[in-house]
Amino acid sequence: MGLHNEESEGQNILKGNVKRIVSGLLSAVTVLSAFLQPVGVYAAVPETVAYEAEYPAFEKVKEKLDADEIVAAKDHIVEIDSGFDVEHDFSGIEFSPDKVKITFYEATDKGGKKIDIRKAGTYKAVYFVEPASKNPSYHISRNIIVKEKMSVSSSEKRTADREGSENSHSDDSEGTEADGEGDLPGQTADGEEIPKESMTESEMEAVIEGMEQAEDTR
Repeated sequence: MGLHNEESEGQNILKGNVKRIVSGLLSAVTVLSAFLQPVGVYAAVPETVAYEAEYPAFEKVKEKLDADEIVAAKDHIVEIDSGFDVEHDFSGIEFSPDKVKITFYEATDKGGKKIDIRKAGTYKAVYFVEPASKNPSYHISRNIIVKEKMSVSSSEKRTADREGSENSHSDDSEGTEADGEGDLPGQTADGEEIPKESMTESEMEAVIEGMEQAEDTR
């Protein structure tokens, strides 16, 4: 009887230990899950948070800036393979070089892919602005739009060729009028009318003599 009781007590103790171990493991899993969940959330935070601490958005610091420290950035359109240098070409950005320093940070599309000047798309470019006066630095952004190369359609080309041809004909006609100004059919260079009917030899000689006399008087 005593032996049976000892075995029962041993089994109860073992069961109790197992329950405590299982409970401990469940608690550990719960704590670990609670710990790992924020880590996943933090990992999903965009990298932009890192630079926004040092370079906040313009709207947050604009009240602390001088007028000539404010940078205006307009969207910029470029063609594929145009040779646009995104890091150094600040076309479309209005600023005072002696008042602020601008540094390109990145240009990516909505999917996070970096700008590729060989592919059409819209990319958000981010720039850091640092005032020389030590006023607060900030960041600005704009869209850089890469578009397909413009091609002249066949209809536009025909229209251009036709206009060029018309202009050429117009110039030729004007030149002809200038060269032949005053020369009318049935007249000589002196404006004397040439008789339409046939003339005798004596009449012809008289006309020629009159023309020679007119030349002499000039």
